[in-house]
This record gives sequence, structure tokens and C-alpha cells, in this order.
Amino acid sequence: MANKVDVLLSRHQKLKSEKATLHGIYELISEYVFNKKYNLEKTPNGGIFVDGDIYDNTGLRANSIMANVMVNNLWPNGPRTFKVKPTWDTSDTQEIKAWFKHVNSQMHTIMDNTRAGLVTALDEYMLDQGSFGISGIYVSEDETDLSCPIRYTAWDIKSMCVDEGTDGLIDTVFVEIEMTIRNAVKEYGLENLGSKTQKAFLDGNLEDKIKVLHVIEPRLDRNPKKYGAKDMPIASIHIEICSRKIIKESGFEEMPVFVGRFIKVLGEKYGRSPAMVAMPDILEANATREAISIATEKQLDPPLAVYDDGSLGAGTIETSAGAINVFSVSGRINNGKPIEPLYTVGELQSSYNHIETLKESINNHFYLDRLLDFNNETRMTFGEAQLRNALRGQSLGTFYARQEMEVITPMIKRTFNILLKRGLFGVLQNSIEELELLKRGIRPIYIPEEIAQRILSGLDVYDLDFISPAKRTMQSEELQGTIETANFAVSVAAAVPEILDNIDTDEMLRRIAKLSGADEDMLKDMQTVQSIRKARAEQQAQIMQLEQARQQSEIGRNVAQINSMQNANNGAAA
Repeated sequence: MANKVDVLLSRHQKLKSEKATLHGIYELISEYVFNKKYNLEKTPNGGIFVDGDIYDNTGLRANSIMANVMVNNLWPNGPRTFKVKPTWDTSDTQEIKAWFKHVNSQMHTIMDNTRAGLVTALDEYMLDQGSFGISGIYVSEDETDLSCPIRYTAWDIKSMCVDEGTDGLIDTVFVEIEMTIRNAVKEYGLENLGSKTQKAFLDGNLEDKIKVLHVIEPRLDRNPKKYGAKDMPIASIHIEICSRKIIKESGFEEMPVFVGRFIKVLGEKYGRSPAMVAMPDILEANATREAISIATEKQLDPPLAVYDDGSLGAGTIETSAGAINVFSVSGRINNGKPIEPLYTVGELQSSYNHIETLKESINNHFYLDRLLDFNNETRMTFGEAQLRNALRGQSLGTFYARQEMEVITPMIKRTFNILLKRGLFGVLQNSIEELELLKRGIRPIYIPEEIAQRILSGLDVYDLDFISPAKRTMQSEELQGTIETANFAVSVAAAVPEILDNIDTDEMLRRIAKLSGADEDMLKDMQTVQSIRKARAEQQAQIMQLEQARQQSEIGRNVAQINSMQNANNGAAA
């Protein structure tokens, strides 16, 4: 059997060769959208900036605006953009609702912690989505931090090679990391590094650098009956490249890095981006802006024409402000000017108009015409404005759906799993964790029995609800249809009351609240609703009984009065 290190290094070289075809466009994007240059190793270098040949930054500006707006559409309220809720077949009891409220509170608090770095990671992630078309979010567990046990980090494609699984999602990531020997010893331990690195450390060469290959992929040789780090479903292997030695091997229960593609063409692994589509316009705008700069300079300081028929300025022409040039006018032809501007530049307005056209085209490639709308020239009714906004939003629906599927949802699920494992969602009754909390004088929060049974049975425990402009955009048609159905039923009910028998009003209300992004906490759980209805029905029944008793009493009294009157009349007649 082939050596594991040789297999992984060979696969890494093949994946690098696949990605090599994209280096050309990546270099252009890095230069014209980030003003940053690749080095020869095709790894990012933050200290090399390119601005000498950059005359137009429309691409950089458009990408920054697009990234900011899309992050706010997908994640507008931070972690409160989503809610964890019971699955459709889970009991809707007060206990379960209270537990999910606690789960949401814990997740929102931890993900919103500045130490977690989620907002920064999403911003960097989306900038690379708009420029390179592919990037990832790495969700790591910090076992030393009890208050914030999760860290979020953006990973860029410049240092990654990826591969897809059979489902079309990225399930393999090779990351080449360059680090100092000092940091390598701190991360992996001196005894685990190669002999040359150990010697360099002992010799005091702490700032020398080594390269480490981090491989994250499904583990095909695992034993599913074992539970050790080397038998987890996802393998995590660190290889020191120079010594070809595994310096750390562990695993994950689920994929820890989630790679999204902005647009993906069938048959391709790597995504395509707005910057790639806009690159011809970006290059033309840069060239046109450069030409305008040169032409404007010529206009401000035009080239000069000098007659070669006399002595002028002792052979030197001084054109600075207030300069004096001494020249001889002997032999001057037709008394012409000894020096005069040589106009070589025409009008520039057409060039400025062309720049504006290119800028508009670049902005449209980055979807700014759909993400932003400052057009106040056309007056519209409220309905027309709603329809236009719906159409603009729907044109971005596929992008939002891909981001939700490839990155946002699995990122939240991994966060849930880590916090559940750390006991932050509660403990099971009669468990070791419960006893430890009780010994410390802490009142434990218990996981409901039904939820615990679902976890142990491997069933889904929760669903995700997103509350964001992006989600409302994707659900706008269903919301509009639901409201129109309700309005139609109410309007027809005046003539045909039986039509309301077709509508489950409880379900309709909850559906409208969900589609419109309302907070579900404002709705009572069905158990409470049924209790309220039962109490109301009992109260109404008691009222009816009292009313019936009163009516019967009234009837009895009336009958007694009638009998009394009849007896009196009969006595008088006798």
C-alpha cells in the first residue's frame, strides 16, 4: 500500500495543476480589484501593493459595495438573522419551546461575541466571492475559551486547492501554510517536527520559515465502530513538506471549512465571479483613464513648437511660471512667434462619457443596479415599486440560495454541534454532567426527553428559519400568494360562509409570520393556545348552563303564575 504522505502530496500537486489555469485571471483580479500583487509562488503577499499602473478603481469600489450589501442581505442582524426551531414532527410543548429559546439565546450570544470574529470573516469571505468567485469560512473550536469556544476565519482560494464530492459540494481542502519555526514549534511541538526544523530551532533560527500542508478530507479508511480522533468521518492531517512527515493527525465529526462559489458552471470546481465578467471593462476603463490623464497633462502643459532659425534661450527653454527666456529675433520669418504651443489633443468630453459608460457597466456586473436603487426619475405607485423591488430581488435569488446551502447553513449546524457537545444547551437527566453541575451548586438546564431521544436515534433535532432580506426575497411569492388567498376567502365569506371551512387559520397565521420575518416569540405555542381555547369553551359552557338554568327558572315561575291565576279564576267561577 502506498505511503499516506506520498499519496497526499501527489494529490496536492494534481489539484495545484488543475488550479494553475486560473492563475492568469487571479493575478489580474488581484491587481485591478485589490491593488495587490501575487508573488511567484502564487501565494498572497500582503506587503506588495500595486498602484503605479492603476488609474481607475471602479472595480475595487464596486466589489466592496457589493460585498457589504450582500453580507447585510444575508446576515443583517448578526446571528439573530436565523432561529433554530423544532422539526415539523416534534411536539410543540412549552418545555420544548423554552429549550429552543435557550438554544437560540446561547448561539446568538456566542456567535455575536467579537472574539468569535464572525462578522470580519463574513466580510472577507464576501470580498473574495465577488472577486475570485470562491472562498470559505473555517469554523474551529477553541477548547481553552469557555465563554466563546468558537472561532470563525475566512479562507481564500489563493492558498487553497479544493475537490468536490459526489453531491457537487466541496468536501476536500488542501491548504499550504507558511509559518515561522517559532510558531510551528508552538503549534505542533518540537518533537513532532522534522530533524532539520528541530536543528534550526536549537540553533536559534526561530524566524526561518517552513511550509505545512493541511489536508481536510473525508476519511475513507476509518473504522466506524471506533470513536478516536483518527476514526472520525473527516480527516485533518498536517504534513511538514520539507521533511515529508505527518506532524499532526486528528479529525472532525463534520466538515469544518465551508467553501462557497458565487457562480458555478457545470463541470467546473472553481467558481466564477463578477470581477471575471467585468474584467474587460475594468481593463478598458483603466486604459481610458490613463489616456485621459496623459491628454489632460498635455492640455495643461502642452508640447512646444520652436522655430530653428535663431538663437533661443541659450539652447534651453524654461517653461515654469514667471520664467524669462532670452532669444534673438534676427532672421525671424514673417515675424512669427519664436515659441508657441503645439496642440495635439482634441476634445475630451467623449472620453469622459465613455468612462461613465464603462463605470456603469462594471457596476452592473457587480449587481449594484439590483442591490442599490437610487433612481427617483420615474414616479411609481406603491404597488409598482413593490413589484419592481420583488423582481430586482428575485434576480439574486439563486445566489442567495447557493450561499445559504454551501456556507451559511452548514456553518450554523457546525456551531450547533460544537455547543451541544460542550454542554451549553443543557444536560441529560441522571447524567455525569448533571452530577458535576449539582456538585458545583449550579442548577442545570435539561435537554427535553423527546429531544434527547431524537439525538440518540440520529434523527433531525431542529430546522433553521432565516430572517433576512435575502430570505424574504426568495419567499416573497409564497407570502403574496398566502395573503391573497386569505383576502379572497374573507371577501367571499360574506356570501358563502362555508368557504372558511377550507382554511386552517392557525397554520395560515404562523405561515404568514414566518414568511414576513416576524419574531415567532410573539406567537403562543399550540399547547398554550389549546389550553386558552379549552378554558374559553368551559367558560362559555358555564355561561350557557347558567343561562339555561335562568330560562328554566323563568319558565317555572311563569307556569306557577299561570296556574295560580287559573286556580283563582276557577274558584271565583265556582
